[in-house]
Amino acid sequence: MRQRPLLRDLVRRVRLVLPGLWTEAEAPAPAPAGPEPVRLEAMAERPARRYIEARAWGRAQRALEAALRERPDPDLQRDLEQVRTIRRALRRLARWPGDVEAHLALAYAYFDLDLGDEALATLQTVTRLAPERVEGHLLLALEYLYRGETEAAARAYAEARRRKGDLPPLADLAQALRDTA
Repeated sequence: MRQRPLLRDLVRRVRLVLPGLWTEAEAPAPAPAGPEPVRLEAMAERPARRYIEARAWGRAQRALEAALRERPDPDLQRDLEQVRTIRRALRRLARWPGDVEAHLALAYAYFDLDLGDEALATLQTVTRLAPERVEGHLLLALEYLYRGETEAAARAYAEARRRKGDLPPLADLAQALRDTA
């Protein structure tokens, strides 16, 4: 399984490089200070991970809650918050399928839980529903970069730059992100 930085860490780095891209209301909350996040290889042994991978959100939530009762852990707490976010967003989308904020919340949570296919599909929906939302195009470009689909990443980033002209070229952004890692 490939390792991906958690979205909250990536967004923090993007915000350092591109200040003012998101308003505070749009940006995910920064990760609380604490130990380095547990990588997904370590998480794979947890029962909750099986439920997450099966998209059994209720069972994943219950498994994470049980694990937290046994052993408080900030990583498990963050995973639980993401599962809860997914459940809330899916309920909102069942009633209002065009709710862009719910789609963005869903994309952030999927990305954070290393569910790249779901994040990609959700970000594509965001860019279709709200093409003016620069963060949708930017996050879509980052997902494509993770997949090694550089042409698709360049197209998504070019669209973000077209909508927000003061974004740096993609190569400059990639270098700046590497420098802040």
